[in-house]
Amino acid sequence: GAAALLGPGPLRADAFVLESVYPTIREAVEGRLGVWLGPFGWLNRWAASLLIRGVGAQIGVAETALRPIDHIADAGAPVFVLSGTRDSYTPIAEARALFAQARGPKEFWAVRGAAHEDLYAFAGEAYEQRVGAFLATYLRAAPHRVAAASEAMAPSCGGATRPDPA
Repeated sequence: GAAALLGPGPLRADAFVLESVYPTIREAVEGRLGVWLGPFGWLNRWAASLLIRGVGAQIGVAETALRPIDHIADAGAPVFVLSGTRDSYTPIAEARALFAQARGPKEFWAVRGAAHEDLYAFAGEAYEQRVGAFLATYLRAAPHRVAAASEAMAPSCGGATRPDPA
């Protein structure tokens, strides 16, 4: 999800389903370090600063470039933000902050009891219904793009396109 928002220019898509996406790299690193360090979790801010500066300098990426919250408004398509209410890496408040910056149409779902990576496993049927309904709504709104993409991909996939039966 973060990669979709942080890439060069807005990613051309008909809809985005963003699960457990951190708003800023600082919040992501501090959150994870707070969990991983256990009783020494209070060191997370200090350690995060060192880590972000060190890795950023080594790979040539500034902290300011890793802020999905600054790019979600430019997504250019409907956005569905999902987050577990027991996510210790990306707390629900961070997910709500990210969602608040998105432009409409947009939806938010706090999956009660789910953690960071188990949203589907935790709420399978509800997940399929809610995400499926979101995608059905917004992918149907752009059928010309779906057809064009299928036709463009067919030669590279070794398949042939079929004429529209209508």
